[in-house]
Amino acid sequence: MATTAGQFWDKHVRYLNDRVNWWSSDACTAAYNEQVCGQAVPGNSRGCRIALTAAAGRPLGRGVSVGAGAGDKERALLLDGIVGEMRLWELSEARAAEASRRAAADSVGDRLEARIGSLCGGNRQLRSGHLGSQPAPHARYRSGAGVERRTPQPGRLADDQ
Repeated sequence: MATTAGQFWDKHVRYLNDRVNWWSSDACTAAYNEQVCGQAVPGNSRGCRIALTAAAGRPLGRGVSVGAGAGDKERALLLDGIVGEMRLWELSEARAAEASRRAAADSVGDRLEARIGSLCGGNRQLRSGHLGSQPAPHARYRSGAGVERRTPQPGRLADDQ
């Protein structure tokens, strides 16, 4: 199933300035953002980023996004300084590669990690345009000298675990 879904999305990559959805309209996003954070500011997910910043009260160390596509919202979290690093999970190799390419172009490629596949193993890691094998079924977080392995706890921020 994951392969079929990934193959579908490989064929449906949207490039940076394509306008095909409501969130591509400044008028629509301003109305949406006003409902989310009380400010009629244009920009995809901008209201959510404003609300998250206020709720967190501090920059967060790590973010995880499942079904991230090309990683536009996740890149914005990095660029705004809301999170220090992001891990993206995506079924589509083409979308994960686009997320890595855009992150590198925005100078945040070293803080964004794209993984291809399901969350339960057989995954591949795509980082800065390099595809490698990552068969481990658990979450991995970078830690100082190497890789620290921890299982994420539902409902808790990665920084709090």
